[in-house]
Amino acid sequence: MCGRYTLTATLRVIQEQFDLANDDIKEIIDNYRPNYNVAPTHKMPIVIQVEGKRSLKLMQWGLLPSWSKTDKPQFNTINAKGEEIAQKPTYRNRIKNGRCLVIADGFYEFEKHGQDKWAVRFIMKDKKPFAFAGLYDNWHGTTSKGEKKSISSFTIITTSPNKIVEPVHTRMPVILSRADEKEWLNPDYQKYDDVSHLLKPFSDKSMMRYYANPGVNRAGNNSADLIEEFDRSEG
Repeated sequence: MCGRYTLTATLRVIQEQFDLANDDIKEIIDNYRPNYNVAPTHKMPIVIQVEGKRSLKLMQWGLLPSWSKTDKPQFNTINAKGEEIAQKPTYRNRIKNGRCLVIADGFYEFEKHGQDKWAVRFIMKDKKPFAFAGLYDNWHGTTSKGEKKSISSFTIITTSPNKIVEPVHTRMPVILSRADEKEWLNPDYQKYDDVSHLLKPFSDKSMMRYYANPGVNRAGNNSADLIEEFDRSEG
C-alpha cells in the first residue's frame, strides 16, 4: 500500500510538468502548500480532465463514494488494488469518468527492523514530480451532526512492486509515464479493459530510494527536514 507520500514542488513546477494553463490552477492557488508528509484525510492536488481540459483540484485523500450514507468511509479507501477495482463497488463506477492523476514527488514505505519501522522514501532520479493513477468521487449529503456537506476525495491505485520497492513492501502505487498519463485521462477509454494495461509496476531504472527522517512516523509532522537522507549506517 501507499500510506504516506510527498509533494514539495511549487505550483509553477507542477503547472509546467502537467501541461496546465493558468486558469487550470487558479482554484487552488491560495490554498496549496508543499507537504513533506502527506497522510490520509489531507487535501492534496489532483489533475482531472473534463471536456478535454485539464484542471487542478484539491481533494481529500481517502475516497468517499457518492452513494455513501455517511460522510465517513466504511473501510480503508486510501488505496485501491489495481487488479480489484473492476469488482469493488466503491471503485468500479469511477473507472468510466472518475480517473485522475494524483501529483507527488515521492512516497514513503516503512521497513521493519525489530520493533522499529524505518521510513524509506522513493523518488525519481531526476527528482521531478510524477503522477500516481487515481480515482476520485464527489459526495453530497448530511453529516452525523446534521450539516449539509460536499466532499471531493480520491484514492491511489496500487500494483505489485518493482525491484527497488520489493525489498521494502509487497505493493507500490501505480506511477504513470507521461504517455500513460494521457491514456489514463483519455475519456474515450471507459472500461477497465481499456486502461488495465496501465496498472503495472513502474520501471525501477528511473527510481531511487533512501532512508528518510524517522519523524515521518508522526502523521502530524510536516517539517522540510523529513525528506533529508537519514544516516542508518550505525543501525
